[in-house]
Amino acid sequence: VLLTSSEAVLANLTPALVAEANMLRERFAHRYSRTLFGMHPRSRRGET
Repeated sequence: VLLTSSEAVLANLTPALVAEANMLRERFAHRYSRTLFGMHPRSRRGET
């Protein structure tokens, strides 16, 4: 729920929950960016 909540919803949460939501979003964004389009470091080897 915290990953998909709007900024307006987050603004009404306690600071601890806002911090947790931001941490989860950062983790998700980092993982998603690495797997987006299958761009793993191993799969890029050998490409020209």
